Amino acid sequence: MHRDRASLIKKIKVLEEENCRLKLEVEALRALMYTHEKLPVESQVEDSVKGELPTVTMNSSSEEKIQLYMSLFRGREDVCAKRWQNKPGYSPFCYNDFKPGVCEKPREKCISCKKSAFAPLDKTSVEGHLLGKYVLGLYPLTQNDSCYLLAMDFDGEDWESDIRTIQEICKNNSIPVYPERSRSGKGVHLWFFFEEETRASLARAFGARVLDLAMARNSNIKFASYDRLFPSQDMLQKGGFGNLIALPLQKEARVKGNTVFLDEELNEAKDQWAYLSLVRKISSTQISKLLEAIKSSTREGSDVGKSVFKVNISKEDFPDTVNIEKSAGLKICKDGLSARGILFLRSLASYSNPEFYSKQAMRLSTFGTPRVTEVFEEDEYTITLPRGAEEELLEKLKSKNIIYKLEDRRFTGRKLQISFTGKLRKDQQKAFRKLEGHDEGVLSATTGFGKTVIGAAIIAKKKLPTLILVHTRELALQWQERLEEFLDIDEVVETRKRNKSPIGQLGGGQNRITGIIDIVLMQSMFNKDKSVKNLINNYGLIIVDECHHISASSFTRIISSAPAKYIYGLTATPYRKDGHHPIIFMQCGPIRFKVDAKKEAELKSFEHYIIPRFTSTRMPPKKDGEPHHISNIYKQVSESQLRNNLIINDVL
Repeated sequence: MHRDRASLIKKIKVLEEENCRLKLEVEALRALMYTHEKLPVESQVEDSVKGELPTVTMNSSSEEKIQLYMSLFRGREDVCAKRWQNKPGYSPFCYNDFKPGVCEKPREKCISCKKSAFAPLDKTSVEGHLLGKYVLGLYPLTQNDSCYLLAMDFDGEDWESDIRTIQEICKNNSIPVYPERSRSGKGVHLWFFFEEETRASLARAFGARVLDLAMARNSNIKFASYDRLFPSQDMLQKGGFGNLIALPLQKEARVKGNTVFLDEELNEAKDQWAYLSLVRKISSTQISKLLEAIKSSTREGSDVGKSVFKVNISKEDFPDTVNIEKSAGLKICKDGLSARGILFLRSLASYSNPEFYSKQAMRLSTFGTPRVTEVFEEDEYTITLPRGAEEELLEKLKSKNIIYKLEDRRFTGRKLQISFTGKLRKDQQKAFRKLEGHDEGVLSATTGFGKTVIGAAIIAKKKLPTLILVHTRELALQWQERLEEFLDIDEVVETRKRNKSPIGQLGGGQNRITGIIDIVLMQSMFNKDKSVKNLINNYGLIIVDECHHISASSFTRIISSAPAKYIYGLTATPYRKDGHHPIIFMQCGPIRFKVDAKKEAELKSFEHYIIPRFTSTRMPPKKDGEPHHISNIYKQVSESQLRNNLIINDVL
């Protein structure tokens, strides 16, 4: 029965994706009706290519083959990468590699080594690669932050389906693309070749647009595909060569049927050299026009990575009724959802990773840093969004007249005998009403506003088992004092310990949970195996204090496991230093009340002044002339006795 259901779901998904594809084609044709210029690559060019004879074939001379090869697979010419023999991996191809008395690896990096003798990407090195003497990798990003090609890497179980989706998109938009089976034989590289040296940022934006269209047609293609573009960055990193991609047609792999180019049916091309000689290249002008022509078919605006991903949807992308189960998150059944509908849901719980763009701007390596941060969970049958996405989700469904059914399975717990003994100021009352009127939300207020007191008032209002999450022992003690001061708790704690207080603590040397009101250090919420403790399931109200300080990964794992009906975040600033503040709102909900820091300062009895203090602290010059590492700069500044004395004198 289960297999039949799974089979039907799979068939439905295929039909829905086909339906979505046809809609996209209609949409693209309508767009062309209003476009003053045709798509840059016209069908006449395609026809001429089909009738064109190859200039190089398998019977051509080695010199002709190498010349053709080097005209296509271009990147950095001063250096190439060489694959290790005993284990997977590549390093710069250096004639002095591990030469005794010369090579200083691993103490010295290859790029900064003064004894390096890099092998250029020339006829000799290419010939050795084609003859199987070694395996070469190409550094596609040049020193000018440009490239001559773009490659996409697809692997995994669904690579063939993914490739066919990309091929279809490229065919519909007259984009020449060339698939090559990877070295492992378990994936494919898709190659796009450019007529001239093209800005890497433009080339990557073009690749991202193609992936946008692909994700709207094929739900198997995920945001991680953005991280499989080569070149992998818009700008070359300092002290590095950029990411590399294995070059095709290596003899050893070619004998096994790998690193070879494939035809439209994904079969090995009979004559690889004839195939390559008929490659069509794309000009920068064509890329720009292609971007303009296809950019609006998936997005509602915004460039890739610069803001939250927005997706156009219609009623046809969803089933007759969208079933949403609300508990620790918003669990949505994928039955009846089109690929575009799934993409829309993913986009609600995703944002551009600020770490990626920060590293790229500073020309640091982005290896291992995803371009998109995902805050959703997904399996074969469901997708779960964080609770903070609810308002935007329901608003969008309503705007498209999409019927939905919301099933509330959140945990509340028993009602407690708690009353508030304090008195809120008028501004605190306003903040309290705004926050308490919603099931989740964030209070952003300056230090000294009384966020802890407002939290106590909310606990008394909801009268539910409460978990207060903090990140320091000092905050835990502060909460303990304020709750004892402002709450009257008429509850009996069943314990043999002398401490009968209904307020428990966990972490910071404390290990006493009451299940009434518990103050817990964030790091104490994890078991030894890093899983979240079952304790999280016992509360109907959760308050996260100073939520902007908590690490993004820990914050997500804990809150996404919490079935509590109410979740609130308290913070002095709704922004995080690492740029991951969207995660606060996705997990705790939007800002319900924000205190203006300047207006609040005007009410204080003292004035604020900024007095610049300059010091003579300087970094000693390095012998090699290279800049100092930031950690060394921090160390020098913090340990400067002169500077520290000035700070002490100013404070006193």
